[in-house]
Amino acid sequence: MKQKLLYGVIAVLLIGYGTYIVTRVSENRAFVSNTETHLESEGYDLENDIIEMYRVNIGEDSPQNAMVVRFVDEPRINHFYTYKPDSEELILLDTRFHQGE
Repeated sequence: MKQKLLYGVIAVLLIGYGTYIVTRVSENRAFVSNTETHLESEGYDLENDIIEMYRVNIGEDSPQNAMVVRFVDEPRINHFYTYKPDSEELILLDTRFHQGE
């Protein structure tokens, strides 16, 4: 009896963790695709205008995706794109340092 209960608990945990992983992978793929679509709609050529793009987590307490994009014409600047809070709209984060603020 105890062994069946243990197997049941393990199965539920594995199914839950598997579902979480599949959901995160799907969300990450959608985020990359949405960022690429956004950049193309802004007139960027993904092949010729971008040096590199990669996804990072910028959330402190919970995961929050951001895409770091480096452009050919500004190779030393990292541009961070993320979703506007409670939205599917992509925004460019202002990561410049403002002295005196």
